[in-house]
Amino acid sequence: MKLSVQAMRGSAENTIFPYVDFMYRKLFKHMKESLGWEIEFNSRPSTKEEFGDPHGHHHTILRFEGCKPIVIDERETSYINPVFNEFDAWFIIKYAYRDHPDFYTCKGLGIDNDQRSEGLGGCRHEVVPWLGHAWEFGRWPTKPCKEWISHFDNDIDLIFTGTDRVNRDTGVRRSAICHTIQRYFPPKSYIGLHAVPFSATRNVISDHYSDLINKLLTQDYIEKLAKSRIGLSLPGLGLACYREHEYFAQCVPCIAPRFEIKYSDPLIPGVHYVAFDLSEPASFQAAYEQLQNRDFYNEISYNAWTWWNKNSNPDNPQGLLDCFIACCCQSSSFKAFYEQLR
Repeated sequence: MKLSVQAMRGSAENTIFPYVDFMYRKLFKHMKESLGWEIEFNSRPSTKEEFGDPHGHHHTILRFEGCKPIVIDERETSYINPVFNEFDAWFIIKYAYRDHPDFYTCKGLGIDNDQRSEGLGGCRHEVVPWLGHAWEFGRWPTKPCKEWISHFDNDIDLIFTGTDRVNRDTGVRRSAICHTIQRYFPPKSYIGLHAVPFSATRNVISDHYSDLINKLLTQDYIEKLAKSRIGLSLPGLGLACYREHEYFAQCVPCIAPRFEIKYSDPLIPGVHYVAFDLSEPASFQAAYEQLQNRDFYNEISYNAWTWWNKNSNPDNPQGLLDCFIACCCQSSSFKAFYEQLR
């Protein structure tokens, strides 16, 4: 069986997505070795060049010989390219998407600015969720735990660090969330909010100093995370964050607002993480207190690490392949197609 992987991101030949290209390479390499499929890579001019900024984000078309194509989109289903309409599964989400029915009837960010996009809001085809920021884990120098361990007796009670972003969906700033719950933080907490992403400091200060600051702060975070008991995750620019996946991979239990996102293998409150209600700040304290029970703490930690290792570990290519095939089989035409191949 032949699979053509068509990258829609401009002149970057044979590149799928920034940061996650190496993950796809591992996936497709294992697919070729274990299934015997022929994999062909190619690219073409980006949609931005053809349709303007609202359609300028990256996506990849998977063209299976004898089956309707599948699109892997970089972000969310509300960004729709008008030229493709022959797919069965319109998107397999790389990041995450909202767990709300209204999401599929709403126009995407920026689409109202493009007259050629009138009426394109929502998704006309079957939507299949895939994975979240875990796919970008390779860009961070933190190392996942190869075996599960308990951090219950670590020194730092709570950790969170990140950019003080305004969420594009809710309009809420991270520092505002921290302000409402900080009275419930335990004494030994390490909380850091940066004014801007470090990448934005380039050309403002010397690149040498920008790189040095980034390196020192990253190293400080890694060292603190290794000593932490519990990780706090807060929505950033989007509805998901890198933090929760870093915690999962490090066997650190996560406290977070209930995720407004959906993955192919669901993340369940009280199973993989402990949720609190942003509208009731005192619920953070209740969530934190739950994790003072060693048995419950270890259960959450183990479940989250197992979830990450099963679905997102770059050193587990069979897990990536199993997850990918399972997601594709949520599409009715691919499922029938794949069953014929077996």
